[in-house]
Amino acid sequence: MSQQTAPTPHLRANSERGSAFVITLLSMVVLGIILLSLSVITETERQIATNELMSNRVLYAADTGLNLAIARALTVGSTSGSNNPANPQPMNFFVPEATLAGAARGQQITVTPFFPLRAYYCGGCNADLGTDPYYVVNHAVSSTATRVTWTGAATTPPATASRLASKQTYFQVGFSPWHQPSIDAINPNNDYSAISQDTKGVHQAP
Repeated sequence: MSQQTAPTPHLRANSERGSAFVITLLSMVVLGIILLSLSVITETERQIATNELMSNRVLYAADTGLNLAIARALTVGSTSGSNNPANPQPMNFFVPEATLAGAARGQQITVTPFFPLRAYYCGGCNADLGTDPYYVVNHAVSSTATRVTWTGAATTPPATASRLASKQTYFQVGFSPWHQPSIDAINPNNDYSAISQDTKGVHQAP
């Protein structure tokens, strides 16, 4: 009679241990991929939040520049950075921020001259202000804010300052009572190519 040999127990145990190792290794790989994906998603969300915060900062800075320009117009009576109406210049402002890790930061703001779009006689103004004619004047203006950073002891950004973000906004502002504008933007005899350059501060009065 032939004899059958039973399988050796320790061989089956070795086989099971090998399967457990493979399963563990695959599980670690899957978990590693999940953790890596979560890390990438978290970093992306952080970068999106940082960009949104920076975008909001320069937007509010551009609005601040407009308000500063309006304040200058109402107090000084000038709608540009120059007191000479024949040579309008942009208005420049700088809003510093706290220094972080040795790097200075701030908002550079440039506001174009207020360019008159429409002017009409203010009939009720003369009743309180005398006989001189006053007008209601609507102006177009653009404000650009740029967030910059630089290293060094300079309190204002040098030409080599790095730009972090920039935002340009456009507004229409009305002043009343106001003096008669020296430039009539709706006059068909005006040079429209020159008017279109006004946002760059290079427009010259005719």
